[in-house]
Amino acid sequence: MCMACSQMFSSIHWSDRQKTDERGFVDQGELLRTRLMKVKFTNQVLEYYGLKVSGRTGGGYTVSDRKGRSLLCQDFGDLWPKAQQLSGRTVDPLDPALIAHLSGDEARA
Repeated sequence: MCMACSQMFSSIHWSDRQKTDERGFVDQGELLRTRLMKVKFTNQVLEYYGLKVSGRTGGGYTVSDRKGRSLLCQDFGDLWPKAQQLSGRTVDPLDPALIAHLSGDEARA
């Protein structure tokens, strides 16, 4: 539980890679590597919307804008609605302008 906001951050999102040992315990190193990789690629998408995401110790994420506003996200699924809330725009993965931004061909959009 987060002492600052009283949210529970013990859940593992379905998109987190889960590798377990012979006793069924989740490999925390693999879980951390997966989350760091997701943060890296998510920041490439969110940059288009003027946002940034960072992982939080113990799980969860923080999404923030260039004005200094930020929102806590319980898991990766909670991140997208909060990103839309902060940006005031629909985060659409099929937006041609976003695709052009990600491919480095913004003149095409």
